[in-house]
Amino acid sequence: MKKQILIAVVLLCGSLCMHATDVQSLVVQAKGGSESTCALSGVRKITFSGGTMSMVKKDATQSDYTISNVQKLLFGLRTSAINEVTTSSLKAYPNPAKEVLNVDGISKVDNLCLYNLTGSELSVNYSLVNNGLQISTGSLPKGLYILKVNNQIIKFNKQ
Repeated sequence: MKKQILIAVVLLCGSLCMHATDVQSLVVQAKGGSESTCALSGVRKITFSGGTMSMVKKDATQSDYTISNVQKLLFGLRTSAINEVTTSSLKAYPNPAKEVLNVDGISKVDNLCLYNLTGSELSVNYSLVNNGLQISTGSLPKGLYILKVNNQIIKFNKQ
C-alpha cells in the first residue's frame, strides 16, 4: 500500500512538473527526522524497486532511500494544496469506483480536496455516514484521482 501511494505521488509530481512552473524542490523526510532536499529541476528520474526508492539527478548522482524508512515526501509547490504526503490509514473502496467511493476511518472532515493527475482541484460532493465518507464519483471522467482528507492522501481510480 505504501509503495502504491508513493508511486501515485511520483506520478502526480511528474504531471505537476509539466503543468506548473513553480514546482521547486523535493524533500525526503526519514522516520528518524533527517531530511534530504533536491531541486526538482535537477531530478532526471525516480524509480521504485525491491523496497527502495532511487532518485537519479541530472548530474548522474544517485540517492537511494529504503521505502519503509521514508516518512514523508514534501514537494515545494507554491500554488497547489498538495504539498505534503503522508501514509494514509484510511481505507477506500470500491477501487476502482463507479458512482460512489466509500472512505472508512473519518469521523469529521476538517478539509477535503479532490485532484486529478494534472493537479487541478475538482469539486466533490460527499456525506458523512457511519464513521466514514461517501463521495459521489458518478460525474467524474474515468481516470486516476488523489483525494486529500484531513491531510491524508488516498489514490483511487474512477471506472
